Amino acid sequence: MNVNYRLAWLLALLWLSACTPDPELPPETEPEPEPALPFTAMDLSDFSGFQSGPENWAIAGGAYADRSKALTMEPLEGTGVVVNTAPPRSGAHLFTAFEHGDIELELEVMTAKNSNSGIYLQGRYEIQVFDSWGVKTPQHSDMGGIYQRWDDDAPKDKRGYEGHPPAMNAAKAPGLWQQVRILFHAPRFDDNGQKVQNARFKEVWLNGIKVHENVELTGPTRAALFTDEAPTGPIMLQGDHGPVAYRNIRYKRYDNPPVETRNLTVAQYETRQEELPDWDTLELQSNTPVDSISFYQAGTRAGFSLIYEGVLAVPATGDYLFTTYANHTAIRFIVGQDTLFDRDNSYSMGPKAKAITGLSAGTVPFQLVLHKPGRGWRRGFGLEVEGPGIERHALTTPASVKQGPKPEPIIIAAETEATLQRCFMLHEGKKRTHTVAVATPQGIHYAYDVERGTLLRAWSGGFMDATDMWHERGEAQLGQPLGMAIAFHGDPELYALEDEKAVWPDTLTTGQTYRQKGYELDAEGHPTFLYQVDGTSVNVQHRPAAGERRLTRILTISKGDGLWLKLGDGKMIEQLPDGTYAVNNHQYLVDLGGKEATLRQSNGQMELLLALSPGAQTIEYDIIW
Repeated sequence: MNVNYRLAWLLALLWLSACTPDPELPPETEPEPEPALPFTAMDLSDFSGFQSGPENWAIAGGAYADRSKALTMEPLEGTGVVVNTAPPRSGAHLFTAFEHGDIELELEVMTAKNSNSGIYLQGRYEIQVFDSWGVKTPQHSDMGGIYQRWDDDAPKDKRGYEGHPPAMNAAKAPGLWQQVRILFHAPRFDDNGQKVQNARFKEVWLNGIKVHENVELTGPTRAALFTDEAPTGPIMLQGDHGPVAYRNIRYKRYDNPPVETRNLTVAQYETRQEELPDWDTLELQSNTPVDSISFYQAGTRAGFSLIYEGVLAVPATGDYLFTTYANHTAIRFIVGQDTLFDRDNSYSMGPKAKAITGLSAGTVPFQLVLHKPGRGWRRGFGLEVEGPGIERHALTTPASVKQGPKPEPIIIAAETEATLQRCFMLHEGKKRTHTVAVATPQGIHYAYDVERGTLLRAWSGGFMDATDMWHERGEAQLGQPLGMAIAFHGDPELYALEDEKAVWPDTLTTGQTYRQKGYELDAEGHPTFLYQVDGTSVNVQHRPAAGERRLTRILTISKGDGLWLKLGDGKMIEQLPDGTYAVNNHQYLVDLGGKEATLRQSNGQMELLLALSPGAQTIEYDIIW
């Protein structure tokens, strides 16, 4: 037996026995959708939501960009997508019919190979859209960058200034849909029209990665529609730099002032009773007016109850979303006649409670109870609100949620050879307890669930933040990918279907014999994962590409008789003209090298399956994102 393999196999067996889930944990259930206030979605069945429909823009049902051909994009039949097909240095821009000040904007964008566009807030401040696939060190001109300002009168090498690159390259391959979320604050002006506060990108997210936070702009970026600044302006989608497509454009405009607390008083009692007490049986320690809500009104000790009373000043009539969180503190929150929260004291700061209630403009009385009988070392409380035209903001002081300085992150970096880390990892909100995360020198990393024999995630960039595994007690035991991660189906990947309509299991069934056989390491440290399913031996390898977000999977199977391989699932899977499969609404691509797979509807979603041929075989395919 190979020495590396024997050591890895023994370590795997020890680890599997040590990582058995706590039998006292409750069974996992599907989480219910969290309460949320809706966005306004743009109707993309026509151009009615825009100032006009320039000839270079078309309404389509989708778009196809061939990754092998530069600057080409084909609109597909239907509605719901706006597509610009004009080549660079031609074509007009697209402007929304509405104008905005502060706004939260979400959309999806697809670029053609080597193409370029931009999302201009107020027609003035650009978030760059660019084919940056494979770029190692992104600049302001790459996908997700805040484009630079420009001064024609400055020396040639100083004309561009104040550009801001994204924190990392989170761009996907051309032809895939990419998710953008922007929280933008417009500049502020006094009564004389003088600017008193710069425009600011409070947050910019690209494909689930925060790439900017609190970036101020002293003026419009280059190629803006306007050279001046104003309280409002339209969104501009750039159309003169190459083919691009946009869909699922939705927004919240924040043009109302925040909710305020007024006429606050706080009554304080001393008690270590676990349940909320009968206040009449306790001695009142104090009852005083205050100007804010803070957990630390009672100091830093435990054994108290605080009862806040006052009114909320409500700026506009509509639905309001309240969010609360605390460290082992019971909470009761009553607004008007509605009890929005009534939580016991078993929660840590992680779980948040949310509730929506309708309020009329004006004032409404409220009562807030904080009850902390013990566990004095766990402190903190937060209460937030969002409403019609009102951005989410805190009703508590910043100090109220302070939990001390954040620990220095514990980072595991990729080395000159592959690096393995055993950990727990979240997948679709559930904790997978038998995960091996693998870092590679090429910067393409992945996580594999050895308990089910399946690939969980792949990502690029940094490898892993292991703070939740090793800081203090390391209670969460979670490994956090340090790059833009793609999640895969997470089900057992090989299964003997009775027929093409049989449901694919999300876990191993009693009728399927599965044995995890550890892994062996090659000379560069790359693992080959080994398992048996129904007597069939399977070896699984993963090979990263250099300079691209591409992971090659190689499965060596002793016999494929009656087995199927699950390649992906999602709301929508389609085969593209180049033969690849776009999985889950173009979130990633599967390239089978010309092999034909089976597409089917099952259990409320689409699945991509490959029927194995009888006998021994090797299956190789690429995942691209």
